Amino acid sequence: MRFLSFAFLFLLSFSVSAALIYPPSISVISGTTSGTLASTQVQDQTGTADDSSKYLALIPNASKVSTTRYEFTIPTGSIDKLVLNVNFKGKPKTIQTWKFQAWDNVGAAWINIADNTSAVDGEWSAITGQIVAADFTKYVNTSNILKFRIVTTNPLTTDTAKLDQLAFDVVSTPI
Repeated sequence: MRFLSFAFLFLLSFSVSAALIYPPSISVISGTTSGTLASTQVQDQTGTADDSSKYLALIPNASKVSTTRYEFTIPTGSIDKLVLNVNFKGKPKTIQTWKFQAWDNVGAAWINIADNTSAVDGEWSAITGQIVAADFTKYVNTSNILKFRIVTTNPLTTDTAKLDQLAFDVVSTPI
């Protein structure tokens, strides 16, 4: 029994804790949206489900461009990485590219952290990306804000992207 207690405490000391954070608002730069940002706080669409009350749709404009911006407030403390979690429904990258980008405060440029490479046409697909602690000074400003955007500029199509979840997992490993 004593060995099991020690093993349990040992495993706890290496456990990883995570908390989801969501953007409080959206800025539509180009294109339009339908649905609500609040619907992206619950992942409840799978397979081919298509309940428009449960997702945010990003709709390119007549120039086939869509850009939406978000700001995530990153909690203070010891963080190992931020893991992007998006439940996405839209065309695969081979038909229309959607880029998930973070603002590089140092280089003053948008940097890709994920795209829709893993998307399956007509089905909800997980899109993930990450920002590691070593890059926080690059992406998280002095007010603990991570600026983020989703963009498509594909000249071939105007397909809609649907987001059932848009969040970052804040991952930290206790000492």
